[in-house]
Amino acid sequence: MSDTPIVVPIPGGSAKLRNPSDLPERYRRPLKIITTALGGERLQQIMDAAEGPEESVNDVAEKIGLDEREIELLLRMTDASIYALLDSWTLPLPIPTSVAAVQDMPGPVYDALSEQTAKHAAALMTGPGTEVTPAGDVVDTFTVDAIEDPASPTGASAA
Repeated sequence: MSDTPIVVPIPGGSAKLRNPSDLPERYRRPLKIITTALGGERLQQIMDAAEGPEESVNDVAEKIGLDEREIELLLRMTDASIYALLDSWTLPLPIPTSVAAVQDMPGPVYDALSEQTAKHAAALMTGPGTEVTPAGDVVDTFTVDAIEDPASPTGASAA
């Protein structure tokens, strides 16, 4: 478990996010269902088309021609990510107690949390032994291929 809190700015205050690697399956499963419904190849196309977490679903939909079902799944993924990651905030409002209740938060707060949680969403859909780099790439930390030791006298193994 990570002891370093993830604190992000939101309009009117700040929010503390849960570390994705510390989440129980209860929070991860809705995202797994959504990503399975989208399909791995299509999800990769969507992620490749997005130029960063600040890009809206509408922008991506326009770029690659998402249909209504795909747009709905991406918006549900955003809601589920916010619900899973939001631990607390400094606003004088109760935090959402369900995925559906995420849609009741003020629009500017939703937009800010959508952008901030998108940076961590990939880690929610991966298993143990994966990390998300600051650039947003998912790295498998359990494979030897992920490690290149420049001090090795024999270099990387081809096995």
